Amino acid sequence: MNEVFLSAIEGLENVGRFWDMGAWEMAFLLWLNSLHGTFIDYVFLIITFLGDKGIVWITSGVVMLFFKKTRRMGIYVIATYAVIGGTNNFIIKLLTDRSRPFYGNTIAIYPAAQSLQDFAVSIFYGDGIILGFAEIPDSTSFFSGHTVASIACAMMMFMHNKKFGIPALILASIIAFSRLWLGVHWPTDVIFGVIFAIGAAIGLYYLLRFIEPKVLKLVAKLFNKDKTAEANPE
Repeated sequence: MNEVFLSAIEGLENVGRFWDMGAWEMAFLLWLNSLHGTFIDYVFLIITFLGDKGIVWITSGVVMLFFKKTRRMGIYVIATYAVIGGTNNFIIKLLTDRSRPFYGNTIAIYPAAQSLQDFAVSIFYGDGIILGFAEIPDSTSFFSGHTVASIACAMMMFMHNKKFGIPALILASIIAFSRLWLGVHWPTDVIFGVIFAIGAAIGLYYLLRFIEPKVLKLVAKLFNKDKTAEANPE
């Protein structure tokens, strides 16, 4: 059993290194970079900022908590970011250990004859605007954290309410694409991130629906116990 587990871990560690060898991914990023213009670049920087630290999804979840009709959805969205986003950032990224496409890349790109690394330095803020937002990413690459968190949270909204979910999925998709436009992720980071996020969000939705009655029952039991203790002090 231990040998199987160690083999699985070793396989995950090699996934990122294997995909780093994909010439088509670099060719795609260089082609995408050739379309860059100053205005569009900063539009996508603002869009990618919405996904930094899950700001748009956590904020949306918190706002939903204030309204009875959306309270459950808000709780689910926050749980989605914590569970699925956390799993990706603190487990999957560490196991795959894939480097960012701009690290050490000195291939000149059109039209400014920069490298991807030069472009990343020019478009992002070295220390972030505030609290590390919009800074040059220094974490590993696979899966894309922005993509996983955004698609998963948007999918969770969609599972609850399509009127919320469809606009959320559109925004999440644009955030995911912004990671490619800005050259901070490989295409497969985003593609497989989308697949993982959708599957994980659906699974988490049904898991939460399964345990929700049990949690509510436990909370009610504890609440009633406290009420009884207050009514009958020793």
